[in-house]
Amino acid sequence: AVADDGWTGVFGMATLPLARGSGAARCVLAALAEWAIDQRADNMYLQVENNNVAALRLYEQAGFTPVSEYHYRTAIYAR
Repeated sequence: AVADDGWTGVFGMATLPLARGSGAARCVLAALAEWAIDQRADNMYLQVENNNVAALRLYEQAGFTPVSEYHYRTAIYAR
């Protein structure tokens, strides 16, 4: 996470396969929220791929709502 100007951004969160469903991600997100408050950056945003159903469910349960979409661009090399 990064905190700047009242906002905290969460990027690249991942859960080990063995820990999935154990509440680990929920605990990490809660800890980041507490850290954000300590940084005086308690507005939070995050990035998640739109096909990551488990993460989307977690973030929705935590109160996040979609505000925009993005996609990665990849170079196509002709041979």
